[in-house]
Amino acid sequence: MKKIFYFVSCMMLSMALSLTSCNDDDPVPTPEPELGMAEYTLMLYGCGGGNLDLAMASNLDQALLAGTNDKVKMTCQVKFSADFQNDPDLKGTRRFILEDKNKDGDVDEETVLDVSLPLYDPANLAEFIQWSKERCPAQNYILILWNHGGGWSPIDDQPKTKGVIYDDNLNQVGLSLDDLITGVKQSDTHLKMLYYDACLMGMLENYSSLTEIADYAMGSAHSIPGVGGNYASLIENLTEQDEFEPAIKQYIHEVVSLWGTTYYNAVDLALANLSSWPKLMDAIKLFTDELVNTYEEDQDKYDAATNACYRFQPGAYFFDAIDYMRKLAFYSMNPNLISYTAQAQRALDDIFVYQELTGALASEGLSISLGVTLIENGRWVMGDKLKLNWDGSVTDMNDQNIGSWGSTGDKTYGNLAFDKATGWSRWLKMNQQLPTDNPCFGSDHDEDEGEDDNIDE
Repeated sequence: MKKIFYFVSCMMLSMALSLTSCNDDDPVPTPEPELGMAEYTLMLYGCGGGNLDLAMASNLDQALLAGTNDKVKMTCQVKFSADFQNDPDLKGTRRFILEDKNKDGDVDEETVLDVSLPLYDPANLAEFIQWSKERCPAQNYILILWNHGGGWSPIDDQPKTKGVIYDDNLNQVGLSLDDLITGVKQSDTHLKMLYYDACLMGMLENYSSLTEIADYAMGSAHSIPGVGGNYASLIENLTEQDEFEPAIKQYIHEVVSLWGTTYYNAVDLALANLSSWPKLMDAIKLFTDELVNTYEEDQDKYDAATNACYRFQPGAYFFDAIDYMRKLAFYSMNPNLISYTAQAQRALDDIFVYQELTGALASEGLSISLGVTLIENGRWVMGDKLKLNWDGSVTDMNDQNIGSWGSTGDKTYGNLAFDKATGWSRWLKMNQQLPTDNPCFGSDHDEDEGEDDNIDE
C-alpha cells in the first residue's frame, strides 16, 4: 500500500503544479499519560471522489513520511472512489494504523473491509472510533473528516441532510450532521477536536451541534483546495509543542501559507473553542428577535443589507454571519441590532482561538467569521429551474407545484441545535429579499472555485 500511495501522490503533485482565552486562575496541569497511552490519537475517516483520490493518497504519504511516535498516533479508515476499486492495493474500505517513524514508513494492522460499507452509517463511524481507541489509546482524540463538504443544505439525500463525505461507490450518499453526532456518541468518546478537512463546513449550523461531542472544531467557511490539510505537519506540531492550542495555531499557519501561495486566493482556516459557544447563540437570538420584530418598518433597509452581505461561494446559500449582522445593523441604524452585533463579535472573538486568511483575503481587509444560511420566503432556489419550499413542496420558477423534496424545513433546519437556540428559521421564512447580487471574493478572482469543481474538497 505504501508504494501505491507514493505512486499516486506523484501523479497528484504533477496535476497540482499544472492547476495550480484567558483567566486569572492557575492553569490545571495536564495529567501524565498512563503507561502505553499516547497524548493524541488522530482518527482519519473519509473517502475519495474525482481527483480527491490522488489528494488522499498524497495526504497519506505525508503522514507515512512523518510517521507517528509515542506521543501522537494515527488511525485511518479510508475508501477510494469507484474509479480506483479495480486496483487490488486500493480496493475496498481500508482500515490501518500508521507505523511509528522509527520503523520503515508502512502501515500496521491493515484490514480490507467491503467497498459497500457505508461510511455515512453512524454505527460504522462509532465502530471505527472504538477500534482506534482499543488499538491506540490516548488522552485526547481528534477526528478528521476528509472528502467533499457541502456546508448545510436541505437538498442532499432527504429526509436526512448530508453535509460531508460523499461516497461515489454508494450513489454519492454522505454523512449527515445528525449521523455524525450519533456516531461519536455511540462510540462513547468525547473528542478533543473535530477537524473538517472539507469545503464550506465552517458554519454556525454545523458547529452548534458539535458542542455535544467536542471541545474544539477546526474548518473553513470557504472552499479549500483538494489537497486539503497536511497531516505530517499536524503530527509534527502536536509532537513538538507542549500545549494543544499553540500546536494547532502553528499547523493552521503552515497549511494556509501553502494554500495561499500555491492554490487559492480566498481561503480561511480557524480553530474554534466550543466552550464559549452559548454566548454567541444568546447574542444571535437577541439579534434575530429584533430583526423579526422590526422587519415590517425597516424592510427596504434590511433588504438592501441582505443583498450586500458576503457570500462564501458563488451560487451557494452560505453567507458570513457577522458581516451580515453588521450590514443589517448599520443599514438600518437600529441601536439594538448594533448592540447585539457587537455582543456577537465579542463572543466570536472568544471562540476563535486562532484564524488565518490567505493573503488575498487579508489584503482586502476582510474579516471572516462563520457561515450562516440565508434564503428568502423559506425557499431554496436551485439555479434557474426549481424552488424547494419550507413546507416540502417543489415548484418551478413560475411557482407551479411539481412535487415534493422529501422533507420540510421544520424537520430539517428546524431540528438543528442552532435553530433551536436562536430561532433563525423565523428570519429565513420572513426575509423577502432573494440574495442574488451578493459579493463573493472568489467569483471574480478564481474561476476554479465552485461547489462542483473536482479540485475542491
